[in-house]
Amino acid sequence: MKSTVETQTISREELGRMLSVINSPMFVSFVSRTPVPMRKTGNPYVGVLKTSRKFKIIIGFDYENSVNGRREREGKDTDFKSGEGREPWFKVISKSLVTDKKTGEKFYIRYQYLEDSTIESEFTFNGDPIGKQLFESYMTERSNYENQGLDNPLRFQVCDLRNILEISIMGGHYVLTD
Repeated sequence: MKSTVETQTISREELGRMLSVINSPMFVSFVSRTPVPMRKTGNPYVGVLKTSRKFKIIIGFDYENSVNGRREREGKDTDFKSGEGREPWFKVISKSLVTDKKTGEKFYIRYQYLEDSTIESEFTFNGDPIGKQLFESYMTERSNYENQGLDNPLRFQVCDLRNILEISIMGGHYVLTD
């Protein structure tokens, strides 16, 4: 991420505090490194890492209102309630930050892609670049958001703060430290 703003260093705890008070929609960009979710059995590529640069994504959104707004635009009932039929694994701290219910010790930025969001991804295996086509058949499926009842579902995701390498937020650019 190139920026004219001076880069500062902050801890993940500081980022968590920053996110814990953001309850209004805001554009951010961040770079993360995450393990690729894959089946382990018979997979010679266990341990592939994905470095993603996500540009023009949004945090601080109200999930239910956003889904119901899309449902209204698609001419559908606006009675969507999140978590119906199953209990979510996370607890909402703010519209930008969630934590795991089990321990309350893992923190995640909650975000959504927009139609004009940009995601650039690179994959590495044992520290070397690798093409996605080599391990794609081992990848596990992600949610298709069919519970929203939308033709164009709202793709909300979370990223563990421990996986964020850098972030541009609230007019600043930050590199994360432990």
